[in-house]
Amino acid sequence: MHLSGLTIFTTDRAHVLAPSQRKCRFYDESDLRHSPVYSYVLCRMECRASLAKRLCGCIPHFYRHLDGEKVCDVSGMHCLSKYKEILITMKNRCSCYPNCNDVNYVVEDLDTREWFLGTNLQWGFKDYPRMRLRRDVIFGFTDVLVYVGGMAGLFLGCSVLSFIEIIYFFTIRLFWYVTKYGKSTREIYNAEY
Repeated sequence: MHLSGLTIFTTDRAHVLAPSQRKCRFYDESDLRHSPVYSYVLCRMECRASLAKRLCGCIPHFYRHLDGEKVCDVSGMHCLSKYKEILITMKNRCSCYPNCNDVNYVVEDLDTREWFLGTNLQWGFKDYPRMRLRRDVIFGFTDVLVYVGGMAGLFLGCSVLSFIEIIYFFTIRLFWYVTKYGKSTREIYNAEY
């Protein structure tokens, strides 16, 4: 069996985004009840334990449990064996994100041979990992602001300063004009009568 590894890493700029935006979780962003660190496997285990508790009212003894949670006895294990297909396939949806920094191993070549001494598994890397995927923020807020400003300047012939001048003209300048003009009109009106 020959394996190949694919490394995925996420830059620090993506750490400020919410997990729902970047579609992954860092190790220190655990929302799990049973573990202070996050991993995809631990999330699936917690999801499977919650499903077992929902189906049978207990958590299997080989899962980590919190205080107050019932551990399955013989009747609980019998109940779990009835639902083993559901528990193994996990057809229900768990909202488990993959790890942001991870290594995935893919089987490249599976070659089986008969061996006279019994089963023998030989495995190794076909090639050392040469490719590394990076998860990063392409456009931040300032990038979008610069992009929109550049497009407005190119197509509309205006800039952010133009918009500020328009706001100034229709708010502060108008208020100043009304207060000054209103005062002089009242003074003239009072002087005539």
